[in-house]
Amino acid sequence: MSGESWSLTVKPCDSCKTAAATVFCRADSAFLCVACDGKVHAANKLSSCHARVWVCEVYEQTPAAVTWKADAAALCSACDADIHSANPLARRYKCFPVVHFYDAASASKTSRSSATAGKYSEEEAEAASWLLLLLRGE
Repeated sequence: MSGESWSLTVKPCDSCKTAAATVFCRADSAFLCVACDGKVHAANKLSSCHARVWVCEVYEQTPAAVTWKADAAALCSACDADIHSANPLARRYKCFPVVHFYDAASASKTSRSSATAGKYSEEEAEAASWLLLLLRGE
């Protein structure tokens, strides 16, 4: 972001080329959809040990680097910096390094969102969501 002109098209899965990529595997240097992640990483014992991260929820082209505490949004470093510099309220929000996962992406997505549910006030979640929408241009 940061003044650059980025395309907001969704990155396709490197395996099937049809679905949107939602997971990045550093070991394979691959962006994968949930279905292909399950297939690729269930293929053998070695690949099942690959650590994966979510794709940035705003830019949808890069691996996530941080997770926002208020709503568990997974963002790349550039999007995180843009949101945190948006206004004084945004600077108050906390984020932490993204947590790698090893299970199938479909199971991890469910546990990631439910792990933070109910921990933060509705006001915090609404403000964080508003900032994400603003950055996406919606």
